[in-house]
Parts: sequence; C-alpha cells; structure tokens
Amino acid sequence: MNRGDFISLLSLLSKHDPEYSKVVLKNAPGNCQLTSSPIQKDIINACAKETTKTILEELGDGFFSILVDESADVTEKEQTAVCLRYVNKMGEVCERFLCVVHVPNTTSLTLKNAIESIIMEHSLTFSRVRGQGYDGASNMQGSINGIKTLILNECKQAYFVHCFAHQLQLTQVALAKKNSDCGWLFVNVLAPLLNFVGGTGLNQEQEVCDTLDSNKAQAITHLLMSFNFVFVAHLMVDIFAIKKELNKALQKHDQDIVNAVAMVDVTKANLQELRDEGFDLLSLLLWLNMNLRFQTWRLNMLFRGKDV
Repeated sequence: MNRGDFISLLSLLSKHDPEYSKVVLKNAPGNCQLTSSPIQKDIINACAKETTKTILEELGDGFFSILVDESADVTEKEQTAVCLRYVNKMGEVCERFLCVVHVPNTTSLTLKNAIESIIMEHSLTFSRVRGQGYDGASNMQGSINGIKTLILNECKQAYFVHCFAHQLQLTQVALAKKNSDCGWLFVNVLAPLLNFVGGTGLNQEQEVCDTLDSNKAQAITHLLMSFNFVFVAHLMVDIFAIKKELNKALQKHDQDIVNAVAMVDVTKANLQELRDEGFDLLSLLLWLNMNLRFQTWRLNMLFRGKDV
C-alpha cells in the first residue's frame, strides 16, 4: 500500500497539475517512468549535489562555523550530521545542513577526522572555521581530547559555543533527577510508554494495546490512572509552560544575550511565584486525593465494625 515518499509525491503532483499528469506514472511509457529504485536514488543524489553546490556558492570565500551532532540510526550504526552556519552576502545568518556520514565509532578523533574529510571534500579548510557547536558529551566538548580541543589546536579562531537551549535542557534533566517525583514520572512512566509507542515493526499502525504484553499494558495503564501521575503531570505542564518562552528565545538565530539574560530572570521569577502561590489546582488535587483516601479508610473501618 505504501510505495514510498517519491511515488506519493509524483501522485500528488499529478492530481493537482493536469499538464504534469499527462506524462507521469501510468501515462508515461512503461520503460520511461523513472520510478525504479535506482532511478529514485540517482535523482535524490542529484538533488543533494545541486543543493550542496548552492550552499557553497552562497558561502563563497567567507568564514563559517560548524555544528555537529552524532546519533545511531535504526540499524544501530553511528552517524554524524554536519551543518554550516555563516553570514551570506545579504548579511543574513544562515544555517544549512551539509551532510550526514556513517562513522565506525564516536570517539573524538574519529569524529574529528570525519569532519575534516567532509570539509576537504567540499573544498573548505579549518582555517576558515570561526566557530564550533556541539552537545555536552565529553567526546564533543572535552577540554583535553574533545573535538573542540582537537580543532582548536589547528585553528585558534574556532571558538566554541555550547547551545544555550541545550544547556537549559541539561539543567532541567539534572534537576529532575534530584526530585523523586519527577524522576518517577520520566523514568518509570514516560520512558516505558515512549518505548512501546515508538516501537518498530510491520504492525505499527495497530492499536497500542494490541502490540503489548497484557501484563505490561495493564501495569502502565494503572500508572497513568494513578493520582501521582496526574499530580506530577499537572505540575510539569505548569513548569514547561513557564520555561517555553525562554527555550524559544534561546533558539533564535539572531540571539541577543542581553534579552536572553533578562528572559532567564523572568523565568526564575515566574517559577518562584509558582512555588510560592501558584499551586491552586495542584492543591485541590492533593486535597481531593487525601479526602478520598480518608473516606476509603473510614468505610473500611465501618465495614469492620469499628467506631470512627
């Protein structure tokens, strides 16, 4: 039923363009439809080359920064994505995805060699690099053998900036781990939920409960229906709503450090206000839960013939 994005795109275009529909898919000669798998790959590669050519022409002889991140694909092979950040001739800050390459491992030296190969392949040099941006992993920004240090050894002007939004994320994760309720929500409830909702296989479109072991489904269902989950979920919604604007501000292309610092102060003030006096709904939930538990205990005592 699913013939892939390429065929779907052709079908969509043919439905909305009468002239195009005359020469595509079923109306094209059988040996000239250009829809076979090798042809699709050739067309995609051609588009990638043209896109890269345009990016390099836009960059010209100017300086640039490199943004790099590594992850594993669905086959568990390590891969590295490389982006370029530069100012074009119109004075606009541009961030362009350059390529993604598979690497045998994610050690700092392997990643540095991969980045160097990519830069040389596109006729660029480290001498034109004026910035580096990575995540907080030790192999990326380590002060001794991280990629940051290895590239700085070759190009002193390639200053390093840790993504502000990522620093905010790391701070949130560290704080969440120190709070037992938050840790319970993310580790014991949301992590198992995301694992099976995001499962792979041919039956992804079936109902979630049909793909689960009945015991596991029942356990997660009980967790989602518990008071603790509802209470902490409401708390998280309030906290994330407060920090949302800060997170968006930190990810702007034209970052204003003065405005960012002001947003941090506003966010801290709003969080403190929530802590001091913003728990009306949460207090109500807590009261209802305590009252329900008290009434349950009282009924149990009455059934046992005890005077309460």
